[in-house]
This record gives sequence, C-alpha cells and structure tokens, in this order.
Amino acid sequence: MADLGPTTVSGDIDIKNSIGGAVRIAYCNEAAPADTNIDVYLDVDSVTSEEVNVQCSVMGGVGLDAAVPLLSSSNMMPVVKINDTWYSWTLFHGRLSSSSFSSASSASSSSVSSSSSSSVSSASSSSVSSASSSSVSSASSSSVSSASSASSASSSSVSSASSASSASSSSVSSDSSVSSCSCVWVGVDSTFLISDCGDDGANTIEAALNGTGYWFHNVNHTHSFTIDLGAQYEIRKVRARSDSEVGKDPYSGKIWVGNTSAADTVATSFDSGLFAGNTAWVELAMTGGSAGSFRYVRMEIIITESASNTLFFGNDISPFQIFDICACGWEHGAAPFELHEYSEQEKEELYAQYLPLLEGLTNEEKEDKLIDLVSEGELTADKALIIAIKEGLHIET
Repeated sequence: MADLGPTTVSGDIDIKNSIGGAVRIAYCNEAAPADTNIDVYLDVDSVTSEEVNVQCSVMGGVGLDAAVPLLSSSNMMPVVKINDTWYSWTLFHGRLSSSSFSSASSASSSSVSSSSSSSVSSASSSSVSSASSSSVSSASSSSVSSASSASSASSSSVSSASSASSASSSSVSSDSSVSSCSCVWVGVDSTFLISDCGDDGANTIEAALNGTGYWFHNVNHTHSFTIDLGAQYEIRKVRARSDSEVGKDPYSGKIWVGNTSAADTVATSFDSGLFAGNTAWVELAMTGGSAGSFRYVRMEIIITESASNTLFFGNDISPFQIFDICACGWEHGAAPFELHEYSEQEKEELYAQYLPLLEGLTNEEKEDKLIDLVSEGELTADKALIIAIKEGLHIET
C-alpha cells in the first residue's frame, strides 16, 4: 500500500456526497492480530496521536494474521467512523483459513508467500493462485464490507478493494519453475507509475500502461519509466510487448531494480528487439532481481528501432498493457490505495449495468452474487456495496 501520509492527506477526506462517511488515514500500532480488530493511530504514526480500535472485514477468513494484505506495525490504512465505531476502508481476504486459491499449475508442495515475504508451505490440497484474474475465492457467507452492516444507505461507508487489480488489468499466475515462492504477475497500470522521461503530450506512458493507448516520445535519448510496488518484493521476471507497426519499438535496454526511486541497484539487460513486434507478452527473467527484495522497478530503453531513437511503445490500433512485473510474494489487494468518489450518475450507471445479473434472485442469492463478483475481480468492493445499497441488501460482516 502506498504511503499516503500527512503530506498528501490531511485530516478528513470528504466523501459524504459520494458513498457516505469521511475517511481518515490511520497507522497500525501493532502487527495483525488473530481477530478482526486492530489498534491504530489517527493521521500521524505517533504515540501522541489519537488511538482508536478499528474493525476490519476479512472475506473468507477469521483473523487479520491470516489475511492479505498482511498488516504490520506502522502500516498505513484508510479508516472511517460510523456511529462511534471505526471501520477499515480496506477489504481483506482470508489467506490461510477458509479461502481457496486455485491454479492450473499448482503442485503438492506449492507455497503461498505473504506481502512481507514470509512463505507458508501448502499441503497437497492447497493451491496457489487464480489463472485468469487476481481473485481470492471466499465462502458465500463472506463479507463485502464491515462498515456496511453498521450504516444505512444515506450514511454507509465502503471497504474499498480499489487496490485490487481487475480481471482486465491483472493476471495472476504461479511460476512453477520457482519452488521457493509464488511469483505472481502484479498487473502494472498507471497507478504504479512514479516517473517517466516524457511524451508528445497526447500519447502517454499512463495510457500505454493502462492498455488504453500507446506511448510516443520523439526525443533522441534514453527513454525510461519507474514503477513503485509500494513494498519490497523479490522480482523474478518482467514481461513487455510492443507492436508500433512503424519501426519505433523498444530494441535494447535494461530493467533496473532498487529500494530508492532511482532504482539503480541491479540491472538485467534486454536486446535484439526482444519485446518488439509482439502483441503477446514476452517474458524476461530478472537475473539480478532475485538477489534481494526491491520496491522500485525502472525500465530503461536505450535504443529503439528508429534511427532517430524515437519511441513508440504499444499499439495504436488495438491497445494493450505494455509492461508487467512478476513479484515473489505479491498478494491480491496489495496495490497502492486509491480513493474514488462516485457521483450519483456514476452510481446509477453502475447499478443499471449489474442489475440484469441480480434480477430473479433472492436477497441471499444477490448477496452471494456480489461477493462472487468481488472475489473474481470483476467488481471492487466499493462498487459492490453501492449496488447492495441500491438493492436494499444487508451484507453481514
């Protein structure tokens, strides 16, 4: 989870006209406990700050110590107060108890690594990850939001899974060639981007990372961009692709990793147009990335296919995401936190989009359906709760 400390968030974030409540930034003052309540400091990570107890929702689990994201002392967490009770804005997923992870390549000795890089060996019936979406299966009685059970439609809050990658932008697969950890594709998009070398003003790296456009930069220099994973991970490999059709794809360069935003500790080279002319992913093993745990990843494109070193990264006809990272121990829900405020029109459009899926179902079946959509990565928890409120459903914690 990205650090949204007091420099970018000060006091309350007003979302009363969005989905109800007001969000505060809190910092854990203990490691994840065995239950679903955790003590935190409000606004500033200091013993002099106001201390409150926060109730969390764990889908398919019973305790925060066996859930992802795995909390530790000083971790940041958005929280909301409703009727004198504090609730977590983050949706947690049971990892070791009742949740099940499925994978086409899981083996009897497969393991699941937590975001702090601690691994848990699985038994023969365990599996590691979902092959098509970054999802965590939960029982039908799992909760979508701890705050929803304590609030009405007018004052409800949301446990957000905006940090969870959607099925369209994140594929999760286990690397069967790595026995020491689960190498998981993060689903890198523009929310991970912290810097780049520039663009032409219209065709940006953000669009290319999101799969909605391509990146164009008509400058003769070394092109680069830097990704922040929010925490340290062992970087096993990356994958990229570009098919500019005009001979300006990346040709050679380096993938750097490090623990400062300069990302200049260890590099792995690529050449011979490895990623060029491809609409399908091409993987590159990080020969140096597995030497330690790193937070930042920087792609450096030294030479393009263009004589003037102009860069065209992606595809303008059928855009796709251009870059991804396979991180050892990456967990569903570990991406940077991003708050989205929904207008009444957006809420109505969202409800209309998913209403056909709920027609003819009982209330219990509707609740199960929404939980399944969240588990499968097709809906974030905040959107599911908006739909639940429109339907008059009461999602249990």
